[in-house]
Amino acid sequence: MRRTVDLLGLNNAEIAFGKLSARDAIRNADWLAICPALFAGSDIKPYIMAEFIPRAEIRIPPAEYTICNNPWQAVVAIMERKTPATRSGISR
Repeated sequence: MRRTVDLLGLNNAEIAFGKLSARDAIRNADWLAICPALFAGSDIKPYIMAEFIPRAEIRIPPAEYTICNNPWQAVVAIMERKTPATRSGISR
């Protein structure tokens, strides 16, 4: 089973109400599937780039993106952590 975390907080009350930061949420993640444009100007981008390696990129043509015309979500990057995440000090 894989745990999914919405880093923007739309489906995550802890992030939405400031009880958990996006950086803290990804500390235990081994993989990310993110829209890089959403984090372009944020302070979390350097952390993601330092900790994760891009493994794949999915581009969605605007004509095929049926939710809305949103250029921020046209590219999804799949990234793997360089070293396994730790939980409670125990490496997985």
